Amino acid sequence: MIDSTAVLGDNVYIGPNVVVEMNAYIGAGCHIAANSFIGARSSIGANGYIAANVSIYHDVRIGCKVRIHSSAVIGADGFGIAPRQDGSWEKIHQIGGVVIGDDVEIGACTTIDRAALADTILGDGVKLDNHVQIAHNAVVGDHTAIASYSGLAGSAKIGRNCIMAGDVCIVGHVTVCDNVQLTARTLVTKSISEPGSYSSGAMPLMTTTEWRKNSVRIGQLDRLARRVKKLEQ
Repeated sequence: MIDSTAVLGDNVYIGPNVVVEMNAYIGAGCHIAANSFIGARSSIGANGYIAANVSIYHDVRIGCKVRIHSSAVIGADGFGIAPRQDGSWEKIHQIGGVVIGDDVEIGACTTIDRAALADTILGDGVKLDNHVQIAHNAVVGDHTAIASYSGLAGSAKIGRNCIMAGDVCIVGHVTVCDNVQLTARTLVTKSISEPGSYSSGAMPLMTTTEWRKNSVRIGQLDRLARRVKKLEQ
């Protein structure tokens, strides 16, 4: 079903059971495969490829030459909730959007949440693997690549030309500068301001209090080892 107010460019392919809502725009040469959904006022630039069963919510702006693979969800509500006094949760309405640059590829089952107020942003040339989570108000810089099961929490920012290996997590409101490589299963809990490669190791399960103490001690191991070696000499 294509709404009468939607605008389609030249040579657009629309597959079976596709829904295009009011005032949406699909640029010339786009391919929209079966069962995909394009929400109201969303736009897709020229020569985009939307695979089967992709959901693009309302007010999403997608650049040119973007490939989005099956079961990806773009523009769902961010995880905005606040605790009530009785222990239940109050939903915070997510009224922002999603902006995606040119020449971006988004893997299957990847989710990019809409922002609470402004926009969740992916720059030009960003490459996302399958099963990647980009939370509300997050920013991914140009030409950054993110491998599967990795994610940015709300309002996290990663710069240009970065690499996140598998299962990397950047916590909320943290900023990572340009040209940073994060090895597999790294947990980024503080901002990174110098380019380079960074890692964090896994430890046995323990209480959070114990984990925090041991995390500090791990950071001291090299210095302690040098002191011990000096004493032994």
